[in-house]
Amino acid sequence: MNCKMLAIMSIISVGVIVASVGEITISWVGVVYQMGGVVAEALRLIFIEIFLKKKGVRLNLISMMYYVSPCSAFCLFIPWLFLEKPKMDASISWNFPPVTLFLNCMCTFVLNLSVFLVISRTSALTARVTGVVRDWSVVLLSAAIFADTKLTFINIVGYAIGILLINLVI
Repeated sequence: MNCKMLAIMSIISVGVIVASVGEITISWVGVVYQMGGVVAEALRLIFIEIFLKKKGVRLNLISMMYYVSPCSAFCLFIPWLFLEKPKMDASISWNFPPVTLFLNCMCTFVLNLSVFLVISRTSALTARVTGVVRDWSVVLLSAAIFADTKLTFINIVGYAIGILLINLVI
């Protein structure tokens, strides 16, 4: 971390703020959840980098899953218990298609392996930046595919600022 990197990341943050201008219905609870998720993801990536690269520890990708997966399950269990379980109890029946559940598990496993590979070859910052680029790609692709997603000119300018500066980081 240096002053140049801090300036670039700050300008990227400004681009994200510009992209968010004009949102009429903002949920502050959602903002708090999102910020908590960003902090938790950053901590997870940093700890993975420490465990993968620290001298003397050097875990491989699969053994890393033994440590990360139970921690992730525990961290996801707590919000599920308070946010989702009451809704599930109120509904008449639960529908868990086994094929969908299996495919979601496989996608998560492959995603975690790819994150471990990126961190082991580069850094946690690179993994976070690629995650942001992935999120932007999803937004822009969904805007192109689905008719009900509308991006304003200001949103597009904000995304352009962020994407141009991401190229400076990478």
